[in-house]
Amino acid sequence: MTAHVGNTGIALVKGIAFALTGSGSMFATLMHYIADAVNQMFVFAGSVLAKKKPTKRFPAGFGRVINLFCMVAVIVVTIMAMKRCLFCHWRLTDLYGAKQ
Repeated sequence: MTAHVGNTGIALVKGIAFALTGSGSMFATLMHYIADAVNQMFVFAGSVLAKKKPTKRFPAGFGRVINLFCMVAVIVVTIMAMKRCLFCHWRLTDLYGAKQ
């Protein structure tokens, strides 16, 4: 949880710096810290559920649920990255035109 809060705080600072400077590298590190914060949120939720005691419905317990949460985190971060790449491609195509 501490890493999530730390990365969220750094992302806020990077976002402010990007808004003030318009730096592309600042934007890239902003996206990186956002992806890290989202990833850590999923891992934290999975680790909390993994510590639950076994129930009648799940006699083996919930220890492996963290693997499911990590898989979801990877999928979410991948989709975020793909959307960002497509947006940048479309934006650059609009700015510079398609090569013919």
